[in-house]
Amino acid sequence: MGGETSAIQRVAGKISDDIFSVFKWDRAARADMNWDCCQEAHSKKTHPSDVVFFYIDPYEEEMVYLNTDLKSYAEGTIGKKIVEGALTSLALATECANVSEEWRLKYVHDDSLGYNVRGLLFLYNHDNLYDKDFYENITKKLDHSSINCPPNIKLHLLDPYKISDLINISSDITKLIGSGKLPQPDKFTYYYPDLSLTRIKHPINQATPATIELLTSPYIIIKHEAFSWLRDKNPEGYVVYYNQPGDSVDEFVYFFDMLSTYQILTEGKPIVLRHCYIHPNENAIHHFERAKKKYSTDWLLGEDERLFLKIDFDKTDKIVVEYNLEKIGMEQR
Repeated sequence: MGGETSAIQRVAGKISDDIFSVFKWDRAARADMNWDCCQEAHSKKTHPSDVVFFYIDPYEEEMVYLNTDLKSYAEGTIGKKIVEGALTSLALATECANVSEEWRLKYVHDDSLGYNVRGLLFLYNHDNLYDKDFYENITKKLDHSSINCPPNIKLHLLDPYKISDLINISSDITKLIGSGKLPQPDKFTYYYPDLSLTRIKHPINQATPATIELLTSPYIIIKHEAFSWLRDKNPEGYVVYYNQPGDSVDEFVYFFDMLSTYQILTEGKPIVLRHCYIHPNENAIHHFERAKKKYSTDWLLGEDERLFLKIDFDKTDKIVVEYNLEKIGMEQR
């Protein structure tokens, strides 16, 4: 049983590597280690770090480090108490990591920009059978007072559905690159607008990652350069991962308005919309087409032919990941 549990934990680790490398996250070399607690109030000898990811967030002054707890559970064992316990432990570890010299020496790649440590709970369902409403059954019922996360500490939770989303999106990006519909990663960037209340603090370039906030948002926008594939020459343009159900015309009108605000729609460059919502509305494409006509008539003075003929709409494939536990266990011996 112990060997299987260890292998299951490696499943979560392997998936985190497969996903987050596509999103341009870096990973600290050290993994699955304990380090000494330096806060007497915690009443603990050590804290764990399963894996530590880091990146430059364009909206933050400091480097972001994600002290990550990898959890892998069967469907029947995922519950409120399990999640509360994991978040409580993660909150303590993350608070300590922000002031621990030992943690800094083990994991911080470059402290010239300063750094901020956050907690990330990666909650993977390894039998792919979890089908409950995670928000209604768990997130909504969490007792925040028992988790007792300090106000200056950020915790992020990737639940089984969000992990499934990210597996599908990262897989789709890899597929688009392999089929010549996206260039290699050094030819595309994850898109960040200059917001009215939050300004860009670091230049956006090919190394800029998809931050945890971007990955959990309704839209992930990729801007790519012009590129060649076999005999084809492809112009610069955008790929947008649309993580909304597509329930109404107004939903897509709002989306077009956002693209116009960011001056993406009015550039007239090709836009590939990849519908990646886990349970999309069966009429989403119909709502999308009607929204194009409505938005063009109301806001674009009838310029639908020039702008909207360059927008493609398609659904991403759903990927079911099943790793052989014995094989993964053997890989790391």
